[in-house]
Amino acid sequence: MKAGRELDAIKIRVAIEIFGWRETDKRLPNHDPNWLEYEPPWFELPDGSIHHYTHMPDYPRKIQDAWLVVEKFPNVAIFGPNDSWLVRFSDEDGSIYTHPVDEPARADTAPLAISLAALKAVGVDTDGD
Repeated sequence: MKAGRELDAIKIRVAIEIFGWRETDKRLPNHDPNWLEYEPPWFELPDGSIHHYTHMPDYPRKIQDAWLVVEKFPNVAIFGPNDSWLVRFSDEDGSIYTHPVDEPARADTAPLAISLAALKAVGVDTDGD
């Protein structure tokens, strides 16, 4: 299993690459700049709303959040759990899939495998993850 910071990095990459979140310097109007717990990174969503990364769905840890990722793709193959979960997204018209994926993503949990497979499908190198 990956460590907390690695999973946080994957969570942020999924939000950016799959859902269009953008890092921003904007803050909520009632943001207390002295409250260091909620310092960067802040993100602007495609609808213009502002959120701190701690309020972002936890795609690589929670299946209900990972399922939001699955719903962005027209076709998915999910296999498991044996010794690991295998996930691969396939291309169909209207998908956000941009890169051919020969090998499925493999992880200890379904949410993490889903997150890694989605990143691979849009061309993000996940070999180091």
